[in-house]
Amino acid sequence: LTSGNVFLAGAVDIPNPSNIVAGATGTFVLSAAPSSWGDQFKFPDGGGNTYPGADSYPAVVPYVASSTTEILLGNPIAY
Repeated sequence: LTSGNVFLAGAVDIPNPSNIVAGATGTFVLSAAPSSWGDQFKFPDGGGNTYPGADSYPAVVPYVASSTTEILLGNPIAY
């Protein structure tokens, strides 16, 4: 997460990053639902590691790194 704050992805695995900077913010621009997320990503309302179904994409997902081991994801915004 130190190399930028906007990430483009589709139906791929999104692993835990190795370089989380506490306080960093940014967005994921997703063309399709990711097939999985690393366990350091935390979802709104404590939900599991999945977001809404395919009809919710493409979407923009905001994030904030609350620590060097946790990334809080916001609600996806479909466009």
